[in-house]
Formats: sequence, C-alpha cells, structure tokens
Amino acid sequence: MNYQALATASLEKRAQAFEDRKSVLANSNLSDTEKRTRVDALDADMAAYEVEARGYIETEDREKAIRSSRGLTPYGSEADVQRAKNNGGSGHVDESRKWLPNLTEYRAMQQEQRAVGTSGSFIPTEYAEVYVDLIRKRTSVLAAGPVQIDVFGAHSVKIPIVASPITVGSTAEATAITPSDPGLSSLTLTPKKLAAITIVDTEAVEDSSPQLLQVVSNALIRDLAVALDQQLIAGDGTGQNILGLRNIGGYTAGPSTGANGAPTSFTLLAQTVAAYEGANLDPERGVFFMNARTWGEVRALVDSAGRPLVSIDPLSALTPTLWGHKVFISNNLPITETQGTSTNCSTVLMIDMSQVYVAVSRQPEMRISQDVYFASDQLGLKVTSRFDLGVPAPAAIVKTVGLI
Repeated sequence: MNYQALATASLEKRAQAFEDRKSVLANSNLSDTEKRTRVDALDADMAAYEVEARGYIETEDREKAIRSSRGLTPYGSEADVQRAKNNGGSGHVDESRKWLPNLTEYRAMQQEQRAVGTSGSFIPTEYAEVYVDLIRKRTSVLAAGPVQIDVFGAHSVKIPIVASPITVGSTAEATAITPSDPGLSSLTLTPKKLAAITIVDTEAVEDSSPQLLQVVSNALIRDLAVALDQQLIAGDGTGQNILGLRNIGGYTAGPSTGANGAPTSFTLLAQTVAAYEGANLDPERGVFFMNARTWGEVRALVDSAGRPLVSIDPLSALTPTLWGHKVFISNNLPITETQGTSTNCSTVLMIDMSQVYVAVSRQPEMRISQDVYFASDQLGLKVTSRFDLGVPAPAAIVKTVGLI
C-alpha cells in the first residue's frame, strides 16, 4: 500500500478545508451563527485529516522497520527476489503466490474459527471502508451564537457589568447638573476542563480499514460536543461542572403552566415571547431552547381545520423558527421534571444571546501519544477543552416550566 500517497491526499484535503474555512469567514452573506457552525465543522475535518495523514506516515515507518528487521525488501525476502531474478524476472515477486498470512491475519483467523468444508481453512473478517457512528448533535448553545471570549494565559477572566445606570433627568437651563455614577460589578468566568482518553492497540491501527485513528478521533470529538452541550445547558455548577443556562438564578419567569403542568400550546409559547419582550430584551437575539419532544408537539399543533400552525419555510426548513425566533433543539433539557403530580414535564428557555458569555481557554484539542503505553504497544488518544458560561443579566433568560 502506498502510504505516502494516502498521507499526501489527506494533507491536500486538510489544505482544501483550510481554504474553505477562509472563504466562509470572508463571506459577507453568512450570519455570524452560520459562519461559526461551518467553521466548527471545517475545524473538525482539518483535525481528522491531520490525524489520518499522521497515521499513514507512522504506519509506513513501522512497516519499513519490521521488514528491515526481518531482512525483507518491498518485494519479499532476499531469497525470493534472487530466485525471481535467476528465472529471468525483474525481482518482483508474484503477490498471488505469497499465501502465508501475517501475524495479525493469523490472530483474525483464530478469532473467526470458521471452517470451510473439511479443508480446515479459516476465513478472516474484513471491515468495510465505511463506519457507522451513533447520531450525536452539535452543541446547541454554541450554535445559537453567544458572546465568546478567548482567555489567554490567565486562569479566569472578569467581565465588567454596569449593574445600575447613570441617572438622567430633565434639567433647567443654567442650573447645575446633578452628578451620578453607574453601579459597577463584574462576572468572573473560570474555564473548566472537559477531557477524555481512550487506548487503542497499535496493531489494530496498522491493520484497520478505514483508519481506526480517524474513527476513534471523530468519535471523541463528537462525544465531547455532547458533554459540552450538557454542561452549557444543564450543568449544576458544583465542583468542576459549569453552571448551565437552565440552572441560573434570577431569570425572568415565563407563563404559569398550573400546579401540575400543562400540554405544550401556542398560547404558552406566545406568552413566553411576551415575557421576553416585557423584560426589554434584544428582539433580534432572542432564541428558543427546547427538547425534541416539545418541538415535536409544537409541529403537531393544528387549527380547527386540521392545518398545521407552524408553517415550514422551504428556504430554511432545517432551521426551525417561531415568530421569527430560531429554535434550537437540545435533548439535554430533560423531559422528566416534576411539577405537582406530573413527572414528565420539561422546560422551554427563551434567551437573549447577547447576554450569554462563553469563556474559552482551550478549543477541543486532540493529541496522540505512545509514550505512556510504549511497553504494551498501544496508543493513547486524548481530547481536552476548557469552557465556562455566564450571564451578566440573568433576567435575559425566560423560563417556562411544566410543559408536558
């Protein structure tokens, strides 16, 4: 197998993804949210291509070392090559005559143990060139477009807050203006680490198709995205947990759903928007967060003639909206909340994203090492990131609880 060509192809894909990333950032027709979503996807692709290329190069180096230690050339043993030359050939050994399996193939055959007739042969298992991964959703909070603050060098960052305004009043001409000062405070964000590590056998990496490193690294990145969304939405703020949007105090209460909750309805959602507008929040930055079950109930609502109340815009069918406000689906909003006698309730959040701050001191980062696992001939894959979230004005969060 020409690993150099495969590595070059992977690096070319990475270079193209980098050019696509620059094009996205320079595209004035895209919103900040759309840019961020596309850039995140391209960053993940670039990381995967880089891991893939490194895997090809390392595999080639290991195979060269193994063949050299056993006195083999790229075309077989020296004796095989010499026999081919003596017979008038070029020294290239007919691959169809090399029937003996390598060590890994022997192990695969031992695991299979499937006899064919009475010959006693074993059939090794081959993996397809594609793999199937569980469906995971991107982080809904980051996709909604919060204010992101990069933290460099320091462990924490403070965000100045104007807690109370300067007094402005009508003043007669030629009279002294009464001075006043704004009330100032600050919000401290301390990024917390999310991390995972997994170990894979070097031989599994060498013999895998598709490349096991790519499969595992992509899975790690996706799993981190799921965990990060859970923290940003529903983290309880204890220990190393982020205090998520659902659990921030001082929020604006949405409409009452009664002592035991109430079914999802347009009326309750419309009253949630009214509470948002009543809090003087930015009408252009308001977005909904809800569980998939809740959104499913909304889409199923019909009028007296059986016509859907939620119309689907064919130009933006993949971006749900209600009254012009984007809807982000997060199944990290539970559907098992208790309200009165009901134990299957959920919460809908409507939030002014201009008041949501996410501190980032380390974007999701993938590292591969063989140092610790050198003796066992294994590779360690580690993914880490550091995030925190804060809302300077908690009233920017409107919570409607008790939806069934």
